[in-house]
Amino acid sequence: MNRNIEKIFGYLSIHLSPKIFKHSYNVAVLAGELALRYSIDILKARSDGILHDCAKGMTDKELINFFKRRHKGFKYYQAIIRFSPHLLHSFAGEIIAKENLKIKDCDILNAIKNHTQGRENMSVLEK
Repeated sequence: MNRNIEKIFGYLSIHLSPKIFKHSYNVAVLAGELALRYSIDILKARSDGILHDCAKGMTDKELINFFKRRHKGFKYYQAIIRFSPHLLHSFAGEIIAKENLKIKDCDILNAIKNHTQGRENMSVLEK
C-alpha cells in the first residue's frame, strides 16, 4: 500500500469519529463515480472526497485556537469565527492535508478548502 494512503487513513482513523470517517469514505466513492461521468481525474476526486472533512473532528474551540496560533490571516477568519466556527474545518482541512498529510496538489487542496462556502468560478473538482 502506498505510504501516503497509509498515512491518510491512519490520520483519519485517529482524528475522525467512525461516523465521519464512513461519511468521508462514502464521499470518496461517490466522487470517483462522478469523476468518471464528468471526465475528471478519479484519483484527485477520491482524494478530495476522503480528505474533505479531515478537520471535522475538531471542536469549534480547537478550530479557533488552530487559527489563533497561526496569526497569519487570522483576521480574515473573524466573521466565520463569530458566526459559524464549525465552517473553519474546511480551511483547517486544507492546511492539515498540506502540512500533515503532504498533499501537494493545488486542485485537491482547493477542493478541500472550498467545500463549505464555495467560491466564484469553482472547478469541476471543487463542485
